[in-house]
Amino acid sequence: MAFLGSVGSYKQAVDIAVLGDPPNVAARLSSPAATGEILISEDAYVRDMNLENLERRQLALKGKSQLFNVYVMASIRTDRHFYQYDR
Repeated sequence: MAFLGSVGSYKQAVDIAVLGDPPNVAARLSSPAATGEILISEDAYVRDMNLENLERRQLALKGKSQLFNVYVMASIRTDRHFYQYDR
């Protein structure tokens, strides 16, 4: 679960913040990704039916006691287009 909200006083919001495990995992997945790679969590992989044949890796992520399953996105299919990402 994630929470989105204004940070600051009720009269003047200073910033918008997203808090929770999903945004933290997303931030941690950006560091080990190589140029041109997009790493997605297992939760995102299971929920999206447009993702196929992705390479699975296990990574140690800060704040997680066990290895974390991630998938390397090389292409994505939509109803009208097929996008190929160069590695």
